[in-house]
Amino acid sequence: MSLVSDLSRVDKGFVKLLVDDSRCEVFVKNCVDLEEEDLTKILSECDRASLKVLNLDLCGRAMTENAITEFLKLSPSGFPSLTRLSLQGTFCLTDNALALVSKSAPLLRVVNLFECSLLTFQAVCILLGAVHGIVESLFRRYTENGMSEELAYKNTVECITGTISRTISTQGMLAVYNSLSEEGKKDFETAYSASFYPCMEILYECYEDVAAGSEIRSVVLAGRRFYDKEGLPAFPMGKIDQTRIWKVGERVRKSRPAGDLGPLYPFTAGVYVALMMAQIDILRKKGHSYSEIINESVIESVDSLNPFMHARGVSFMVDNCSTTAKLGSRKWAPRFDYNLTQQALVAVDNGAPINKDLISNFFADPVHGAIEVCAQLRPTVDISVPEDADFGM
Repeated sequence: MSLVSDLSRVDKGFVKLLVDDSRCEVFVKNCVDLEEEDLTKILSECDRASLKVLNLDLCGRAMTENAITEFLKLSPSGFPSLTRLSLQGTFCLTDNALALVSKSAPLLRVVNLFECSLLTFQAVCILLGAVHGIVESLFRRYTENGMSEELAYKNTVECITGTISRTISTQGMLAVYNSLSEEGKKDFETAYSASFYPCMEILYECYEDVAAGSEIRSVVLAGRRFYDKEGLPAFPMGKIDQTRIWKVGERVRKSRPAGDLGPLYPFTAGVYVALMMAQIDILRKKGHSYSEIINESVIESVDSLNPFMHARGVSFMVDNCSTTAKLGSRKWAPRFDYNLTQQALVAVDNGAPINKDLISNFFADPVHGAIEVCAQLRPTVDISVPEDADFGM
């Protein structure tokens, strides 16, 4: 074992000596001066076949997607024996970079990603999987209760991707509530109260899976199942826009007037805003800054991705994202659908009382002030996603 601890200036020559001297376990901490090319060269030349434990905590700017890509070009076999990896504080590590790392280490079981500030979990939760699960669940509920299919689509998908997204983007979540009638506000509160904790349960699980490296590991394993192996058939990425809601959506979009943002349906608004607030609460309690919280929980959803679903449906939104996001969305969307259907909607049908504390906390949450500041900095133009757009799906 090589151990360098609490040193802020360790040059690349010393790091190479440490790595070369240890066959199984390497602990190198606070190598802040290490560059991408240094890390690539050192790792590609070490005894990777024997290396089982690697600690590169706080080697921030060296551990990048580019460095990992170049390393894999030089060393396609990656780390065949690596089981434990610590990358705490590697502030340049992105989702794609982490996926590459995981792919290069087939035996990897433990990953420390604490304080990796660029890693996100929003792509598999509120931005993709959660909104997909919400609209599937609510569309079934509305049609089962007698609403026409076209109106149910408008009151779910169009409502979220159009009016709700535009209102939140420009005025914030409170503006959604305040624009409702008194009866509408009651429906919003009912949906919000019933949906908050069922949504938080899944968001919390997903956050911890990402933080522990389990989510990325799951994505890599799923990618391996795209191909035949061990006598078992291949299971490539499946389609996600074949259920009734998306077929109805094709008809709705064909007849939709230009610029139409759809209705504001109070119950749908309550569920969607509860989801956003649950994620905000988790990120805040996990120590994230408001700028990061609002970007991951609000801006990227209403300004970046929902317009894709509004233009051409769920597959156009999800499948224009990374492989990690595509697989994550497919994994988590059914979980949100299930929790809402089995818990939130059952609670509503059973006449569960509104949780007044949740509603009061929503009104008083300081995130609204932060969102208001972000709205003032918002560009004057919106993302343009024409119906004939081709983003290389």
